[in-house]
Amino acid sequence: MKTICLTYLLLFYTCLSSYAQQEKIKNPELSHHYLGGMAGFSTGYGPTYRFWPGKFGGQITFTPVSSPIHLQLSIGLTMLYRLKSYNHINLFLYQGNHLYYNAWVWEIWHRKLDVNYAEGRQFHGIGGGLEWVISKRLSFNLMAGYSLSKYIDDNEWLLNLTGETGIFIRL
Repeated sequence: MKTICLTYLLLFYTCLSSYAQQEKIKNPELSHHYLGGMAGFSTGYGPTYRFWPGKFGGQITFTPVSSPIHLQLSIGLTMLYRLKSYNHINLFLYQGNHLYYNAWVWEIWHRKLDVNYAEGRQFHGIGGGLEWVISKRLSFNLMAGYSLSKYIDDNEWLLNLTGETGIFIRL
């Protein structure tokens, strides 16, 4: 009799505990990974990967353009901090770093000249941004702030206003 009672209690406990388990989430949380494109002085321009799991996030922008006589690189690294989230709008701060490099080898009538041209410029910016969440997976970004920039060969820093824009697809 004790075994039958213990068996019923065990079955009753098992049934109750199975109902107490959490329901499976039908719509899992969207990914924190984004792919898109950026254009800006302090964030760089071109294809962009963004990882934004919570309040803090970051993004990398990289564009190489190459031909036999020309090389152009844009490399950007940006840190993000979300201030406030609303239904379709997110407000955030950003700090961007951008390295731009451009080099030419001049050719006239298929003869390479000794005249080569290369310039590099670095940008460091800080400011605020607005992310407009168009749908669950699509967002548009506008950012504005201040940027310090200088040519690699020069020691003079320039302070400018800067603007950045981007569009992202959440993976």
